[in-house]
Amino acid sequence: MTRLVFRVGLLIAIVGVVYCVLGMIQLASYSAGPNYPRELATQHFRLWLLGMGLSITVGLFCLVLLWKVKNKQHE
Repeated sequence: MTRLVFRVGLLIAIVGVVYCVLGMIQLASYSAGPNYPRELATQHFRLWLLGMGLSITVGLFCLVLLWKVKNKQHE
């Protein structure tokens, strides 16, 4: 059961990273326009970067715990 939870957490983290990358791409297309203030683009970029960092952290956490559970079952 715990392996399933960590696999789902890893899947959610991967989806979160992809979502943040796509958000940054969309932000880049918006900030190329003349009506998008630079300060707002910088603030939104930092928020997308924070979300990606959190998703990567959760993914690594789930991956490490999944690996530990897998090694425990082999012993």
